[in-house]
Amino acid sequence: AGIVSAVKRQVSDLSMYQNFIQTDAAINPGNSGGALVNVYGELVGINSLIYSRTGGYMGIGFAIPINMARAAMEDLIYDGHVIRGWIGVGIQEIGPTARKALNLDISGGVIVTDVFKGQPADAAGMRTGDIVVSINSLKVETPNDLRNTVAAFRPGARITVEIIRNGKRMNLSIMISERNSESMVREEKAVPTSQ
Repeated sequence: AGIVSAVKRQVSDLSMYQNFIQTDAAINPGNSGGALVNVYGELVGINSLIYSRTGGYMGIGFAIPINMARAAMEDLIYDGHVIRGWIGVGIQEIGPTARKALNLDISGGVIVTDVFKGQPADAAGMRTGDIVVSINSLKVETPNDLRNTVAAFRPGARITVEIIRNGKRMNLSIMISERNSESMVREEKAVPTSQ
């Protein structure tokens, strides 16, 4: 029926750019790319994959939100490739044990596990161990939130990243660069994911 049961879902490779709409729409092998529409006939997503025990349509369907698909389409049309913002950090979710050890009284947040030399975060003074809590006042709950939020900015944009360092909140002003092949080579060395 195309009923939406969740948004901002992530599946399989957690280092990929993902922000799936979860739906009960029947998505059979080979028919990815179909429309997920609302009751007004407006396109809200592009059906892309299904988790199924049998390989058939019985399972959980996932669609790419139309705003992500449209941005990628426009990049391909006008620039010939998809442009994603990049700040150059390794990031990781904060588990319950680490949250307790860090004495965090907030939900969400992402810990910086690596700051890549010469990249925008490094130039702005970000350090390993910083906890990112928001970007331009948008709350960062998971590594996926940070990755998708940064990727949506165009190179040259300046963002305000709120962090917690040694128990104190502070803001860093970071100029976005483009995620390119050079940064991707460095990303492969980061554990477990980067942006």
